[in-house]
Amino acid sequence: MRHALTVDIEEWFHVCGVERLLPPSRWPSLPHRARESTLRLLDLLGEVRATFFVLGYVARRDPGLVRSIVSYGHSAQCHGDTHRRVDALAPAAFRSELRDSAAAVADACGVRPAGFRGPGWSHTPWGFEILAEEGFEFDSSVLSLRPRPHRRGGIGEFPVSPLLNGTAIRLLPARTLRGVVAALEARGVPAVVAVHPWDLDPGFPRMRFPFPQGVLHYAGRERAESRLRGLLAAHEFGRPLARSDSRTALKKETYSGVR
Repeated sequence: MRHALTVDIEEWFHVCGVERLLPPSRWPSLPHRARESTLRLLDLLGEVRATFFVLGYVARRDPGLVRSIVSYGHSAQCHGDTHRRVDALAPAAFRSELRDSAAAVADACGVRPAGFRGPGWSHTPWGFEILAEEGFEFDSSVLSLRPRPHRRGGIGEFPVSPLLNGTAIRLLPARTLRGVVAALEARGVPAVVAVHPWDLDPGFPRMRFPFPQGVLHYAGRERAESRLRGLLAAHEFGRPLARSDSRTALKKETYSGVR
């Protein structure tokens, strides 16, 4: 069974709630590391094809990076515009951010995104409805211990196990990660793994987060790359989440497959 790798493209300072530490007015003067860490990840992936959820901020600042992602054969989708949580926005503000981010990604690579992932795994019932109204076809914002593709708010939903997101890749033993994927495979459910390029960046600048957020945010970076390599070697990855997946007859709370 083929599993899906997804990547959230954002800067090191795009953390939900970071505004109290680093207000957006300071962002242009901060070092930008997304290009370097993303290109390193692209080389690591080799022939594995992935879904990249790109922040509008990054797409506007470095459109060439989005073009590089697409030129490697990956798909570029939306991750919001300024990394504000969906549930922290009013519906009108979310719609505006969605349009801005979609335009930024489309302007960068020439393809309008069809998928979305909420910053900080955030989502709301009305958010799914707005995604459908704006022409999006799939979402991958939901963390679930029993992830199973299904229909939600008129679009396809591809949940991610919290045991397979970036924090888990950095903190859990390699054997545990492989076991989670194997367990999903045994149930006939493709795993959706999610990472950030900065998960694999040992030079990631540090911010003063309260405990335990600081520990969870920084620990394990020196081990993340080898664990991701091991996961990709142990299981078959390579099919990005795409329009065709969301057009399949995914019945509510049932699984029809990502082939």
